[in-house]
Amino acid sequence: MDWFSRRKALAALGTGISALAGCSSVGISNPFTGSVEVQRIEVEPAHDDQSELIARTESDIVLTLANPGGKEAEGDVTVSVDGEEVETFSETVGDGRNYHYVEYTFEETGEYVVTAGDREKRVEITEEADLQVRGETGGTFAASPDGTRGVVTVWVSVASEAEFPLSYEPTVEIDGEPVEEFYYDEMVAQRNDGKFEGELETHEFTRLVAHREVEVGDTYEVTLDGESIGTASTEREPLAARYGESDRGGPSVPRGVIGSEPEIVERFPVEKPDGVDVDLEKMETMAVTEDRIYMRFRWGNQQEALAAYDRWSGEEHWQELAADPADLVVFDDTEYLLDGGTLTARSMDGDERWQRTVSDEPYKGAAAMMVPTEDRLYVGVPDGVAVFDRETGDRERLLAGAYPVLAGDSVYTWDGGTARRYEPGSDEPAWTADLDRKSTEEEVEIGHPHSFTNHGIATEDALVLVSHVRDYEDTRFLLHCFDGESGEERWTKTLGGTIHEDEYDKNRVVPGDAITAEGSDYGTYILPEVTQPILVEPAAGLDEQVVYVGSTAGCRGYGLDSGEEIPHAYENHGTSPTLARPDLGYFGSREGLYVVPPGVRGGSGTGNLDAVDGPAVELPEEMKWESHQITSQFGYDCLYLPANGYVNVISGTVPERASTAGENDEE
Repeated sequence: MDWFSRRKALAALGTGISALAGCSSVGISNPFTGSVEVQRIEVEPAHDDQSELIARTESDIVLTLANPGGKEAEGDVTVSVDGEEVETFSETVGDGRNYHYVEYTFEETGEYVVTAGDREKRVEITEEADLQVRGETGGTFAASPDGTRGVVTVWVSVASEAEFPLSYEPTVEIDGEPVEEFYYDEMVAQRNDGKFEGELETHEFTRLVAHREVEVGDTYEVTLDGESIGTASTEREPLAARYGESDRGGPSVPRGVIGSEPEIVERFPVEKPDGVDVDLEKMETMAVTEDRIYMRFRWGNQQEALAAYDRWSGEEHWQELAADPADLVVFDDTEYLLDGGTLTARSMDGDERWQRTVSDEPYKGAAAMMVPTEDRLYVGVPDGVAVFDRETGDRERLLAGAYPVLAGDSVYTWDGGTARRYEPGSDEPAWTADLDRKSTEEEVEIGHPHSFTNHGIATEDALVLVSHVRDYEDTRFLLHCFDGESGEERWTKTLGGTIHEDEYDKNRVVPGDAITAEGSDYGTYILPEVTQPILVEPAAGLDEQVVYVGSTAGCRGYGLDSGEEIPHAYENHGTSPTLARPDLGYFGSREGLYVVPPGVRGGSGTGNLDAVDGPAVELPEEMKWESHQITSQFGYDCLYLPANGYVNVISGTVPERASTAGENDEE
């Protein structure tokens, strides 16, 4: 019999007793004044499969109430456990008995005293529920204009093996100050609007999280249920320059990134430069320093411009029109600007340090053509990759290729059909690898132009490049991984092909293979796009680094060594992932910034995020423009999301797990 049935039976018994008492007193006058008294206190398990009282599980305090007088009476009864009030209730009792139930959970084993009225009951709890608890903590510098905000995060993983619901409330202190509220972690189903109410279901595993803003720069001691689970540091670790890497050796994901709870901490508009009367066509972040953000604009269809802003106030330091190619990098206190065929190094104050002509006339280039190191500056020029002394501007040598990327002390370069690796100071490549321009990974002849793009990333052990097969409706992109030591190709993957847009329904797209030789009713086709690959350090369950790359088919992840596809790829979430982690992806779209858990898949088409419940950071209507124009970038503790003439500065509050404690068995 469960406790509901037991309560009903006892209530019926009480009614029967009242009826009998009423019959025996017929015709007899009761001289006493009625009152409500507690005759008995019992404490029982609330669940049928419990044979005895167990800590952290629900119990019933059962009160037997009686009225010694013959007149119906109403009285207040207070129930306490060890002197702490649990419940005060009002009860009306006739000349029989009433039963009142109070739900209560004894949190620990031990002896308790239950009191109600002038009665007391001593209760001993000897058993404890089967519960495993594990605590983790981490600290982060949370970007803010005044630079004083840090965040300590505490995670509590709880596993219940009990056959009945349990009560558990973590007792967490950060430097002795208690944490009041916990929420379900982002990867757990959200209940009660995400707030944890202290109840665990049968056989439940859950992960809880709490955050506290603290002073930056300190270290905090964190305890869980009286035991230390480690320290959390909010020391700032500056993440310099483009993509968070000071040497631009290839974009990678800095530890901590912006977490899963981003917030806009600053927003500012950009203005047209003097002499420009056309609309803004494109905007992107070029570099981030501790105090500045550098942007590249395209005004109208042709006019390029470079600009520098205070990264918090948005104050424009300068904006200059530039010829193609227009590129900019910053190293230490020097800005390096490529304006057509002219390369200039200057101080933050605008003082020119040196200037060199790399081409007699502007030439067609691409983004990320310049890579600085401690001593050198690698620049893609019309006849190769020029190596300049960064301090003097002297040109030291010329390497074959068009695009450079660094890995340790080595330099990789590539052009349309060949990749190379150069050792420090060498003018001859250690190896070359030629692109098979007549076959794909399926080794079928295609007979169409096939070239490397400017997208590449490298480690000392591997070089990853994107190639482009141009064939109109059969246009596609491939991802290649070359061994860093030998130059041999490890693996090749097809990233995505042409998609087609319905002539009447712009939101409907279909794969290229749905188009037949006889034509189609689908209307125009859309050429695919592929973004810069991103390298992610291995996480739990992975033993190799992961390369993420975005395309019109979505964002895919591949093991750097094995080439195996990571099963939680992000499908149909636009073409521009900004940061990706094995547990989260970040995507800029016309609606804002999306934070997407692995395995979440949207509907058909580019930029479709229907499977996610809205963006984590939503943009106002005046900032929303086409999703293919949205790019975003991480640097110096913030993610920068340019949109329709505005720069949104986004920070976050969830750090990496920096300290962990061993599993605590709560049995």
